[in-house]
Amino acid sequence: MSVIEDVGRVHTFGRLFTPGELDAICALGDGNRRPAQVDYAPAEARRGAVGWFHDDKLAAKFRGIVDEVNQAFYQFDLHADWKEPFQYAHYGVGDHFHWHVDMGPRTPSPRKLSFSLQLSEPQEYEGGDLQLQLGCWTCPMPRERGVLISFPSWMPHRVTDVTKGERRSLIVWAHGPAFR
Repeated sequence: MSVIEDVGRVHTFGRLFTPGELDAICALGDGNRRPAQVDYAPAEARRGAVGWFHDDKLAAKFRGIVDEVNQAFYQFDLHADWKEPFQYAHYGVGDHFHWHVDMGPRTPSPRKLSFSLQLSEPQEYEGGDLQLQLGCWTCPMPRERGVLISFPSWMPHRVTDVTKGERRSLIVWAHGPAFR
């Protein structure tokens, strides 16, 4: 697994998925798309669409990636099974997701690691930047198709307004027992 960049507790990886695998993820997500909702924030906090799905082959591949990334960088106590389906996120013009963390009050068990897989080519959209808050710095994340970004689920992050085109990504969470 090749690390592209490490910034604090954020790690980015490239070339883990083939173009065909990325296209298949988009097809699965587009087939299940509906308006995005946030149950712990005002409705205007998120605008876009999501598609929830599970795929055994993708789950097996992600299990290996999660285990390798966790062992190398985080060493969190994680469950071996998936507690939530994968979330495909689609953002069109005017869509966004304001600052948030991935540890809401209604998640099935504590989300510990978040993964965002970039599915769009950077030239397919403008705006729509995934940004993470690292201390007092706001850091934009890579936009290249196929880049996987990992970070602890408690880190504040957002997707800025898309101003042109469409942005797609896949979000995966690894869960575990409560932190102590």
